[in-house]
Amino acid sequence: MAEVRMKLDRSLFDQWVQEVLGGSPAALDRILMRAADITEDHILRNAPELSGAMKRSVRIQRVSQDTVIVGPTVPYAPFVERGTGPHEIRPVNAEALRFEIGGEVIFAKRVMHPGFQGRYFMRQSREDAIPEVRAMAVQELKRLYEAS
Repeated sequence: MAEVRMKLDRSLFDQWVQEVLGGSPAALDRILMRAADITEDHILRNAPELSGAMKRSVRIQRVSQDTVIVGPTVPYAPFVERGTGPHEIRPVNAEALRFEIGGEVIFAKRVMHPGFQGRYFMRQSREDAIPEVRAMAVQELKRLYEAS
C-alpha cells in the first residue's frame, strides 16, 4: 500500500552547511527535528477528524541520521489523501454489511461506493509548513554563522 508521509532529508543541506559554515551536526539535527515538529503541527491541523484515529496516528519517525518521516500511520491514510475510484464493498468478517440511512438499519451483501475525491491534507500541510520551516532554518543558520 502506498504511504502518505513526508520525508525530510538533510544530507545535501549538511554538506552545504559543512562546506560553507563549518556547521556542527547538533545544530543541523536541531533544524531537522524542528522542521519535523513544524510539519507534524500542520498535519495535525489539517488532518480530517471523523473518529480522531487519523490525527492520533501521526508520528515522527527517525529513519537515519539525516532523515525523518512525518505522517499518519493508519492504513487508510493514502485513500483519504488521494481518494478512490468507484468500487465494490463486500463484508469481510460477517455475512452482510450493516449501516444506517436516515435512522433505518440496512443489511447488504455488497454495496457500490461511488468513490471519494480525496482531502489532500498532507499536500496542504507541506505547503503550509514550508514558509515556517524556511524561516526557522534561516534563523538557525544565522545563529550558527554568528557563533562561528
